[in-house]
Amino acid sequence: MNQENEQVWLIASLFCLKSNWQELLSSGIQPFLCGLSENHQIDSFRVILNESRGENIRLSILAPQSLGGYLAGYTDSYFKQYFQDKKFQAQPGLNTEVERAIFMPFPENSIQYGLYAVAVDEDFVDLRYKAMPWVLTEGLSADEVDKDAIVTFGFYLHLSTLKALMIIDRNASQTITSYHQSIVADAQQNIKEEQLHKNIAENWHCLHQMAEDVFPLEHGNENVFPWLLRWEDTIISEFEKIPQTKDGITSGYVRISNLINSSLSLNKSDQILISCYMVNIIGINGPIDLWISLNNNS
Repeated sequence: MNQENEQVWLIASLFCLKSNWQELLSSGIQPFLCGLSENHQIDSFRVILNESRGENIRLSILAPQSLGGYLAGYTDSYFKQYFQDKKFQAQPGLNTEVERAIFMPFPENSIQYGLYAVAVDEDFVDLRYKAMPWVLTEGLSADEVDKDAIVTFGFYLHLSTLKALMIIDRNASQTITSYHQSIVADAQQNIKEEQLHKNIAENWHCLHQMAEDVFPLEHGNENVFPWLLRWEDTIISEFEKIPQTKDGITSGYVRISNLINSSLSLNKSDQILISCYMVNIIGINGPIDLWISLNNNS
């Protein structure tokens, strides 16, 4: 195989405070990826939220080996200039806990290299490397990125995945509900059930509205978020490549759920909370059931 056909991963980490992630995604990473796609036909990336050794966004780019040297230099100069121009606020000082840490955090507003390995997966390639980076940068670029925003975004993606699979198989909601019920059941001993119920009750109106966003009750309202439509279309396309059996739907959903969780770095508590949301929003006579009826009669 010649060098033009060989590919290499450029592995970078962009360190800045989480309060600056929304700006970094919208005015830094998104135009950067657009430029690579338009000028060099590079279309495979990973974008992962991370908090290891400081709040950072991991950016991995799969490029022809012949462009490796150029791309490394261009990426370095682009983001160094970006951070210099933006002058993002930095943490005023290290707290005692950080000062005593074995591994010191990396400087904020900096780009670092080679801090992790890309786990190359041949499963759902288009969803993983081509759709997810754009969905994440677009979906989280509108508002400040904090813990609640990340969990909300994860819930949207799980709902959207459910919808895509229900378009393929109307019975998918049963197997997906069972999957989330098993997660909640396994966690029963380690979670404060009263606090979970309180959380769901306090956020019920928002959860219901999010379900309506994904499962619109009127035709023509399907494009509330264009990035969700891209997510759904890519999932449907990916599932056309595998057998459409109950086991295929379930295992596929689990793998996509793992992709969402890893891309957003959702911890176990966040994953359990999303599972509780999914179980409760699916198990009512609400937007999802009404959407099914609407589509059955159309």
